[in-house]
Amino acid sequence: MDKTFAELVYGPEVARQLAAFEECMAAVEARHEAFFRTTQSKYAPDGDDQPATLGEFYIHQYNAHSSSISIEPELPEHIAAECRACFAKCFGPSAPEQI
Repeated sequence: MDKTFAELVYGPEVARQLAAFEECMAAVEARHEAFFRTTQSKYAPDGDDQPATLGEFYIHQYNAHSSSISIEPELPEHIAAECRACFAKCFGPSAPEQI
């Protein structure tokens, strides 16, 4: 079986955590599809009404065996809370969070 990039760089345990986090965040985005569909992407060219994605509202970093997440204040709090819950579920409640 071929290893994923995350497995090669971080090892199998962190790769599993990263995959679980991506899956959890995709579920958050799907639950709030109406919000993202009606919010214009920050990166859409002028005149283009491309919808936003959840990925535009957070930054996840994994450095030296430490994971952190920063969530943009423009993301509605109820969606941000679900993102923080995904982060805690996948990386543990003691993982640093930045707001």
